Amino acid sequence: MINQTSSKIWILIIFVILIAGGILSWQYWKGTKEEPPMVEPTINWKVYKNEKYGFSLTFPERWRGYTISEEKDMVYSEIKYLVFSLKHSSGQYKSVFKLGVYPEERWTTLQGEEGPKPTHLIQKNNYIFAYSIGHDDEGFVGFPEIAPGTIYQGPFYDVINFIIPSFTLNEIAEAPKTGGKFIYPAGIEQWIISIPQKIQWELTDFIMHYTMSLTLVDTEGQRVAGIIYWNYNKEGINEIIWDVKTLYSPYSLAKLQREIIPGRYKLRLEYKYLDQDSRVFESDYFNIISQSQ
Repeated sequence: MINQTSSKIWILIIFVILIAGGILSWQYWKGTKEEPPMVEPTINWKVYKNEKYGFSLTFPERWRGYTISEEKDMVYSEIKYLVFSLKHSSGQYKSVFKLGVYPEERWTTLQGEEGPKPTHLIQKNNYIFAYSIGHDDEGFVGFPEIAPGTIYQGPFYDVINFIIPSFTLNEIAEAPKTGGKFIYPAGIEQWIISIPQKIQWELTDFIMHYTMSLTLVDTEGQRVAGIIYWNYNKEGINEIIWDVKTLYSPYSLAKLQREIIPGRYKLRLEYKYLDQDSRVFESDYFNIISQSQ
């Protein structure tokens, strides 16, 4: 009799423990469950104007609440995408189409590669604008369901018939305020003419740019050597090794020698954004001497 009573008590205790444990576990997981990230809709949604790349798009009423994100191409970082997304019935925002900005030479390279290619829109100076749409436009909030025997007019329909045809270049595209700084040379006493030097710089407000030049400037502001033009698009610290008496371009194998007179000089770096004015920053003046000094 005692054993039966003890067994019932233990069963009751275990039952209570299991219930209490279940309640605590439920409260724990309820309190720690990750909420989906909030997606901020575009404020000026009807006419979207992009000052950075200098274009505008107009959106139909049922696109209210779309979002935009900017991404780099995973292989070619100089290619930028603006991804336009809508809320899906799943509760998430999903990409509908993306607008790409391609440097002209990279666009030409891509045309020779296999696989699907974006649709060309327009060229502005040395950049190509092109777009591509997704693979499935069903289930987006605010759009009808597919009905048999009818032409489905979903998000893709709007992109092709309304949004892309509204693409226009802004009359005046405001270039971002950009700049940079030299990391080396910085506070050095002198360079020797015949010894190649390491030059480092950093863009303090990075943008996608196309042409860049690095020149040696004398105390009268005259460029005397070392003009380098190339497509450069790297965030963070940039570095090259440069023989200051060599003038060259990557578009030619020829290298021209310039006579550098020992004296005081500084480095000037310029880069352009589309058709806007060049952005410029300079190093401090430093001495260049001959090897015999």
